[in-house]
Amino acid sequence: MGLKKVRTQASKQLSGGQRIPRTGADDRTVDDRYPLFSFRYADRSHCGSWSWLKVGDHLQLHDFLCEMSRLSWREIRAQMSGGHRKHHSQGIVTLEKAQQRILQLHLDEVIGDELFRFRLEGAVRLWGFLDEAVFHVLWWDAGHQVYVPRRR
Repeated sequence: MGLKKVRTQASKQLSGGQRIPRTGADDRTVDDRYPLFSFRYADRSHCGSWSWLKVGDHLQLHDFLCEMSRLSWREIRAQMSGGHRKHHSQGIVTLEKAQQRILQLHLDEVIGDELFRFRLEGAVRLWGFLDEAVFHVLWWDAGHQVYVPRRR
């Protein structure tokens, strides 16, 4: 079987009814595409309230990324929890603690003016930024410390 035929079968179904996500350029909107996860900008040297994984967190992250990889961006953004969007973009201006770190890493040159965050469970968040359908992972925030809502 030639390479061209293998590629055209990439959108066929697996034996459990599960579809194989297509990759590469196509005419679908970003919302209709599946996320790709990149760790190119992961801030593993940060020591503080949103340091990288501790023992046991790796499985939780792996399971979560596998789950999200099976959903389109439209499906991800539609998920709700407690009447609020579970996963969403957030302006960097609201992230007082993270702003200095973003500047230190010169990430302001690639990010733009907002980050995207996934809520895994409870206070656990995964922060990064979007470039088309690619989610660039920045921080594992196990204690909801990248964004701390102001008390009224």
